[in-house]
Amino acid sequence: MTNEEMERIMNFLINRQEIFADQMMQSNARMTRLEEAMIALTESQEQTNREVRNLTVVVDRIADAVAVLLDRANGTNGNNQN
Repeated sequence: MTNEEMERIMNFLINRQEIFADQMMQSNARMTRLEEAMIALTESQEQTNREVRNLTVVVDRIADAVAVLLDRANGTNGNNQN
């Protein structure tokens, strides 16, 4: 193998290594963005869960209030019919 061939091979390998290193940096950047997005999504889901729990409490209170009103209304109607 001549010095020129050896130099070409070395240049090729160095070039490939630079490309690989660049791709690794891009992959790391993508991975960081994905991690950040996953954290944001998890936080959003936790907030949604809290809101659903709060809404469930409110709906339960409203249902109880409606039941009381219906009982009163039925009781009033029942008294008028007697």
